[in-house]
Amino acid sequence: MKDYTPARTKAILSLKNKGFAVTFTQKTVHDSGYDSNGNSIDPEDNPENISVSGFGVKLNYESKDYSSSQDSNSTNIIHGDCKLIFSCESGEVFPGMETTIDGEKWRVINPNAFQPSGVIIYYEIQLRR
Repeated sequence: MKDYTPARTKAILSLKNKGFAVTFTQKTVHDSGYDSNGNSIDPEDNPENISVSGFGVKLNYESKDYSSSQDSNSTNIIHGDCKLIFSCESGEVFPGMETTIDGEKWRVINPNAFQPSGVIIYYEIQLRR
């Protein structure tokens, strides 16, 4: 089986040179709002939050993308959505994760991973405000 780790490294370097740093976060919220010691938990500072950092390039969808009712994973693309080509050393991006780009909050709708032989080289991520 071919090792695709060098391809991931090349993707990260290319996106670092042409793009910008991106961090996705999935906030963990406890139902009670308190930890086991009875201390209040701030969702922003919760150590159980999941973060994935890497580099990306933001692109707009083309008009042909909107004309088809659904993308390949049956997720509707609506006006205002954007596409992010993203790569990272480790971690996975999941639907519902959030990031901030140019001062605007975005939510992951569809993280489509390009991963031959199980090595994630990059994601093409559908983002929505």
